[in-house]
Amino acid sequence: MAAEKTQSDQSVLLGRRVLLVEDEYFIADDFNRALTSAGATVIGPCGSVSSAHDAITSGGFECAVIDLNLRGESAAPVADHLLRLNIPFAIATGYGSSAVPEHLRGIARFEKPFDPAQLVKIVGMLTAEAVS
Repeated sequence: MAAEKTQSDQSVLLGRRVLLVEDEYFIADDFNRALTSAGATVIGPCGSVSSAHDAITSGGFECAVIDLNLRGESAAPVADHLLRLNIPFAIATGYGSSAVPEHLRGIARFEKPFDPAQLVKIVGMLTAEAVS
């Protein structure tokens, strides 16, 4: 029974492609491990607004996880780009809801440090939304 649960956990995001926008190496690595161990393919991480815009333009992903603060630069334009393209995304922040611009407060959000199970659950919901 435990082996079945492990297999299920490892494939919950199988075949899903997730854009990761995160500038902190260790956090990006943790996100990457959590998502890939659930079966996802991670695009990125993109550590700057310009590299995130390039990745969005290239496409090939169902949803994104973005940090709103990339080396002191606001990633709100990245979120706005995703909104214009109707691509679902979640916001990862270590600054609480006060750091999230008003127009993005309805977007799925989680706090850093993050719970890997919560990340996988949120990305699973986003990818289901993207393919429906």
